[in-house]
Amino acid sequence: MGIYFVKKTEARGKKQEARSQKQESLASCLLPLASCFLLLASCLLPPVAAWAEDTCISCHRESAEERVKVSISEWEKSIHKIEKVKCHDCHGGDPESKEGSGAHKVNFIGKPARADIPKFCGRCHIRPLNDYRKSKHERLLSVKKEDGGATCIDCHGYHRIKTKKDTESLTYYLNVPQTCSRCHSDPARMKPFDMPTNQFELYEKGTHGAILYGKVQEVSRTSAPNCAVCHGHHDSMISTHQDIPRICGKCHLSTFDNFKEGLHFDALKKSGEPSCAYCHGNHKVIRPKGEVFAGFKKGECGECHEKSSEEFKVGLNIQGSIERLESLRREAKNSIEDVKKYGRNTADLEQLYTELNANILMIAPASHSLDLDGINKYVDKISTISEDIKRKVDEFKMEIRHRYVVYVISMIIILTAVIILFTQLLIYKKSEA
Repeated sequence: MGIYFVKKTEARGKKQEARSQKQESLASCLLPLASCFLLLASCLLPPVAAWAEDTCISCHRESAEERVKVSISEWEKSIHKIEKVKCHDCHGGDPESKEGSGAHKVNFIGKPARADIPKFCGRCHIRPLNDYRKSKHERLLSVKKEDGGATCIDCHGYHRIKTKKDTESLTYYLNVPQTCSRCHSDPARMKPFDMPTNQFELYEKGTHGAILYGKVQEVSRTSAPNCAVCHGHHDSMISTHQDIPRICGKCHLSTFDNFKEGLHFDALKKSGEPSCAYCHGNHKVIRPKGEVFAGFKKGECGECHEKSSEEFKVGLNIQGSIERLESLRREAKNSIEDVKKYGRNTADLEQLYTELNANILMIAPASHSLDLDGINKYVDKISTISEDIKRKVDEFKMEIRHRYVVYVISMIIILTAVIILFTQLLIYKKSEA
């Protein structure tokens, strides 16, 4: 037994020795391979010091000149730093130069001239540059140079450039109107172009501005267009009246489809008017009420059509339909609120009211076709739904009255029975006495 144990131990020791030899052999093979990999990496990657050191940043940060220091502090808060776009990527120069003077000797651009800024930024931003070349801004810049149209920096800033999703960005969706107004509300800047400076003021007062600035709580702020939605982003333009229906139609699809079916669209193609802006305004966009079809002020039917004309009569008919529908909506709403007081479940009535309201909302787009038959189809639907609501409410009220009558009769019977019993009780007590 002892001999067996000794042999087994010796065998185990030989196995371990063989395993150790294999591991040493494998390590001796991998070591040269690892050395080759490290050597290759050292050739491909720049030295750590080269990554860490940047003469532009270190020199400008320590500069006594405030303007130079600000450019670095602004860049450090920008999307360019996040994307590892450094000073020399835009301005040229040698960021590894040990001397400040040497950093400006290699292909140094410095501050570009205003007229060169689009091309300067377009070296990386190729598609925006191509769009910009189609814009009114570019045409003005190419003619007037330094006093010309807006360049990249006017809308995006200088060094502190933010992504459009950043709420601090000049091009963040809700910030665009203020960004555009920095030039377009400046009388001195707009004087050479003979342009008005009240667009932003008008926009704020209009429906679109009210929504974008949160004055209409039930509607998402970003559902309202900013300047770029209507006028373009990099390919900015000044819209002609023929363009406006197409631009408005990007959001108001149903309205645009109906407008194309009407006589106003035919007139627009022939004479260039009227467009959406004639009735709804330009930057101060309004939502006209039914009175627009019977009025004579600017933007109302009477401004263009004589009171005795057939066109004006069409407007009066549309106004009458709108007023009738508003009356039906109020009656339906009041009826539902009335039966709620009795504790009735109004889910079925609310559903009908939602359907009624949806059809009323379709009257506004349909009215742009000026087709009375098409409008009357909605009127008939709304009238039918209104009658259903009225019928259900009347049935409920009839049931309530029936219950009330039954209740009163029941109380009379109970009271009569109580009086009879009480009288019998008195008679019984007297007879006992």
